[in-house]
Amino acid sequence: PEPANPAVALNAAQAKFAAQKGMQAQDGAQVEQPVVQAMPTVVAAATKHASVPTAQLSSSSRHHRVSHAKKAEHAEDPDDRQYASGSCVPHCYWKCSNPTCDQKCRPKCQQPTCQTRCLKMDYRKCGIECKKPKCTLFCPQDVCQQAPGAGNCTAPQCVTQCSQPHCNMNCVQDMPCESICQKPVCTWDCKEPTECAKPDCQLLCEKPQTCKVVQYPLPGLANGATVESEFKAEPAEYVVGNWSSCSARCGTGQQTRSVKCSMGPEHRCILSDRPASVRTCESTHACGPPCSVRIFGEDNFQGWNVSLSIGKFNKSTLVSRGAFEEDLSSLVVHGRCCRAVLYEHDKFNRGRESHKNGWTASFAEGKHTTADIERAGGKDDDAGSIHVYNDDRCVHEFQLGVTPWYTPTVWIMFVFFGVILLALAICFLCQRQKEEAVEVERGEYESS
Repeated sequence: PEPANPAVALNAAQAKFAAQKGMQAQDGAQVEQPVVQAMPTVVAAATKHASVPTAQLSSSSRHHRVSHAKKAEHAEDPDDRQYASGSCVPHCYWKCSNPTCDQKCRPKCQQPTCQTRCLKMDYRKCGIECKKPKCTLFCPQDVCQQAPGAGNCTAPQCVTQCSQPHCNMNCVQDMPCESICQKPVCTWDCKEPTECAKPDCQLLCEKPQTCKVVQYPLPGLANGATVESEFKAEPAEYVVGNWSSCSARCGTGQQTRSVKCSMGPEHRCILSDRPASVRTCESTHACGPPCSVRIFGEDNFQGWNVSLSIGKFNKSTLVSRGAFEEDLSSLVVHGRCCRAVLYEHDKFNRGRESHKNGWTASFAEGKHTTADIERAGGKDDDAGSIHVYNDDRCVHEFQLGVTPWYTPTVWIMFVFFGVILLALAICFLCQRQKEEAVEVERGEYESS
């Protein structure tokens, strides 16, 4: 059914509230506070039947509750008297379209049972056709042939032998047959649509229904008083401070700021929306360059592989991520300041007393095979836990824009300048030797 008009329901609620307030006013002013508390309930009930969202109504209802409560607490404040009537309650609600989306459906049927049925056949119209059999003549050996010259010889005793006949019945007529199946039992197999149009919503706000603008003149001047200046009083508003620095040095943190009412008490700024005093922030100040490690189950970066970020990983964590227990044979460290430390036993060689003497092997950026692991002090297929971290000194140099001395680029520069200095030194020595030889020849020439 169509929802009721929110304005009509709201006016009915306000009229009911005004009637209740008038009846309560006859009994005395001391019952005003319970009536104020009942107003949000009446409005909420009317709003429920009018399909007005409760979340949008809560702001105005809260305004009534707070305003009347402030009146009871600060009855001597003339600025709060204008909120005592409770009759001006404009509301806002959403009016949205109702788009429909077709699901992707296809019939899903059970396999029906079928039969082929034929009428009784009339064999009187059928004939028999037989193939020509294969017959041979068989003559046994005669007595006269066994004993030539003997008497009592008769004619040859021969017989005919034929194969088994092959006959078929030939019916030149159509068989009156038909196939009959059950009616299939089918249901719709539907899936939710992947794309669907969003509803088009419009925020509609009512105009105040019973608001009356009341003009309050200034009190008259006392005897001998004069007006020195005239100005407009500004409404109270919130004054915000500057946001603090992010609480996290690397990652997600919080920022805070002060939020105060310009008129002092918080209730004097009730007409203004209070600004947020806390917000989330992202900081990359101390993060340093990216760091990740990929471990492999076989040498030369083959077999199973698992990617690890910064953190400590014991045996159970490695197995849960897809690694085989104590089966690490090679690894790749990504990141200028990234470091990976392999431990022989679980819990970083601290699980048992016998694990304290287990081997450890540390690796910097680059690819490391089984031979590299053994050179660093480890053993193939024998790592129980891993620690991945960013080196603090390297991160500090990274933040300052300083290139570490141990990077390959710096080593190449050192070698390049070293070769140049060595060449200059050799040239200097050669020149010095030539000068000394010239001096010796000159001395010998002068002495001669």
